[in-house]
Amino acid sequence: MEREKKNQHRNHLIEAKRVEKYQRDLLRWEYMEEESKRQEERLKVSQQKYGAGKRNKGGAAYNIVSLGYENSEEGQVLKSRDDQSHFRHLLRSKAIDTRANCGYNLVTGQLRPGIQLPAYSHIAASGANIMSQRSAS
Repeated sequence: MEREKKNQHRNHLIEAKRVEKYQRDLLRWEYMEEESKRQEERLKVSQQKYGAGKRNKGGAAYNIVSLGYENSEEGQVLKSRDDQSHFRHLLRSKAIDTRANCGYNLVTGQLRPGIQLPAYSHIAASGANIMSQRSAS
């Protein structure tokens, strides 16, 4: 009788340990599956956002051999950003030139040509938008 009780108790403990290990193993496998899904999602986001994993395609939509922009939406966006940046540099140069120099050449006495700005209406408008956003903040 006592021996049967000991065996039953031992079998009960063994069964409890088995169930505990089984539950722990299930949790571990669920965690590994979730981690795998997170890694796949991270990879998918990096491919979409940064263009990672694309063979023989540069990060920027610019060809350094032909010094031209690609004929794609990304290339047009990059060209627009570069044009806007160039226009802002010219605006800054013109502002510095008008404040730092007079209207004529001191050595020859001739009229000095100022810095000419290209007519980029969409760029000027975007600059106005940036300024209005800053003043609103």
